[in-house]
Amino acid sequence: MPADAASMDKPYGTLAPAQETAHGIGGEARYDPEPALLLFPGEDTLYLYDFDLEVAEPSEHNRGLPSLLGRDILNRWLMRYEAPRDLLEAEVDSADLVLPRSR
Repeated sequence: MPADAASMDKPYGTLAPAQETAHGIGGEARYDPEPALLLFPGEDTLYLYDFDLEVAEPSEHNRGLPSLLGRDILNRWLMRYEAPRDLLEAEVDSADLVLPRSR
């Protein structure tokens, strides 16, 4: 979301103009796909994902909304949710690069 992009010192105005349009429950949203690397540290392993980060065009509707991890990453994890136990677990099934974590 725009606020997160600004906090990473990538305010929307420094990106290319919105190139894509997404449609969802809240209507239409424009965004700019930016190449990104995302790293998740495991206990003994580092998991790296190379993907396009979709930075939303600022609007009155997305001001203050949090960024969400997309299905392009979540579909590569094994997830377990147990509401009665207030439990949500995720385990990496695949990543673009897996490296041993040095200590």
